[in-house]
Amino acid sequence: TQEIMTPIVAQLAEQTGQSAAYFEMRGDSIALLAKAEQENSFHYVRQFGTHRLFSVHAFSYVCLAYRSADEVKRLYALREEPRPVSRKEFYGKLAAARANGYVVDLHGGGPGTLHCIVAPVFLDEQHVEVGSVGITMLVEPDEREIERIRDLVVAAGREASERIAAVRGHRAFGAPDA
Repeated sequence: TQEIMTPIVAQLAEQTGQSAAYFEMRGDSIALLAKAEQENSFHYVRQFGTHRLFSVHAFSYVCLAYRSADEVKRLYALREEPRPVSRKEFYGKLAAARANGYVVDLHGGGPGTLHCIVAPVFLDEQHVEVGSVGITMLVEPDEREIERIRDLVVAAGREASERIAAVRGHRAFGAPDA
């Protein structure tokens, strides 16, 4: 997966002018597997490590959105956030990620506030194992920029899903049944 995602993440960073990354679940944690940072954008502190910041991390919302309710409940209990969002808000974010096919997580606020736009990368034909590709920025974008970046992020997720499906020999997300 990392070999496929590294050039896709680099292209996404170049297209958007924002730092881009790819995460996927590894056991009970989320792992950073690819990143491309832009000079004047957010810099991912973790160097390809894992964490359990499930309820405050937009990339986690996408990775968890397609899992079973029991699995999400189990993982939510393992979260490691100092100030987690409420259970209601967390499950609402997962439902929105599934319904929309992406997450736009804008936090408002002042300097140092992070804003993310993230889409799924489907790793299996059943669309249970899901990675997340997207961007993180320090400046809240206007509506036109949100739409532009969202379209690029969703396209990156689709491209990655198709490449992974081709390598693994399964049907890509959205492909018609044979």
